[in-house]
Amino acid sequence: MNTRLYINGDWSMAADGAEFTTSDPATGAVLATCAEAGAKDVEDAVDAARRALHDPAWATMLPSARARLLWRVADLIEKHRADLAELETRDQGQPLGVADSVSVSGAAEHFRYFAGWCTKLEGTVSPVSFPDTLHYVRREPVGVCALITPWNFPLMIAAWKLAPALACGNTVIIKPAEQTPLTTVRLIELCAEAGFPPGVVNLLTGGPSVGRALVAHPDIDKVSFTGSSSVGREIVQASSGNLKRVTLELGGKAPSVIARDADIDKAVAGNLQGALLNSGQVCAAYTRLYVDRRRADEFTEKLAAAASNLRLGPGLAPDTPIGPLVSEAPLDSVDSYVRTGTDEGADLVTGGY
Repeated sequence: MNTRLYINGDWSMAADGAEFTTSDPATGAVLATCAEAGAKDVEDAVDAARRALHDPAWATMLPSARARLLWRVADLIEKHRADLAELETRDQGQPLGVADSVSVSGAAEHFRYFAGWCTKLEGTVSPVSFPDTLHYVRREPVGVCALITPWNFPLMIAAWKLAPALACGNTVIIKPAEQTPLTTVRLIELCAEAGFPPGVVNLLTGGPSVGRALVAHPDIDKVSFTGSSSVGREIVQASSGNLKRVTLELGGKAPSVIARDADIDKAVAGNLQGALLNSGQVCAAYTRLYVDRRRADEFTEKLAAAASNLRLGPGLAPDTPIGPLVSEAPLDSVDSYVRTGTDEGADLVTGGY
């Protein structure tokens, strides 16, 4: 499989011909060879998005017409649901059931939801105390938006960012995580098929250098990023030069509290799901469990037993509850956390090395 950049309505290789490969998390086999965007590609994409922002084909499109475009994307996602779910699993590793019921379904529903907002973005008129004065608020697009997405739910989070930005009349450049670009590439193909004018939706694939170039570019008006807190700090600093609007969804440290009167069996089931959905690769995954001291032994024993019974396997295998981590880097991180915990005196009740 080979993928290209999408700039101004055209699919093309990187200007300098650079490429990178992605791998199947379950097998390590190469999945795809992808164009790796460089400085010229970033310039071309930003220029295309800026011109499209003011092109009457998009700038004066009726809100109801924008809504139909977003609805059409949702229809296309559902039409290709099975293929998208399989591609998400091959690219990211999540079990096929999760890819279908969470990633693909979530992507379609977000496009439908924000299609409804296209005709409801209203301004206001306010009374003022000055004579012969009209005071009103008019909502306009922010402008050119850089959308940088992570590797844990690549398709759904791409939809989270694309759908609202397009519903409001912005133009976009999306940069998926280099580990998992494939369903985002397919989603942009569906956007093109839906009929968005050239330059409204652009796709750049590649590594961190692409994201840095987008964030620092003076013609980017808005940055939306989902990922690590450390990169989020870099984005805030890089965006401060021209006061870009920035939205960050960063890593969490979600707690769960198991009280004295808890139903322990239900608590075990809920916490297992909350901690290990998508192999724990969720920003809101439970990473701190606070258990009433009088119930701690019972809860720990039952949670360890339930976790030990989970089967790790390829995401495409039937009834696989836990797929692989997306790549070797997070595997090394998890291993490091386990070793640090045991070195500091924690008891390892299941798993680990």
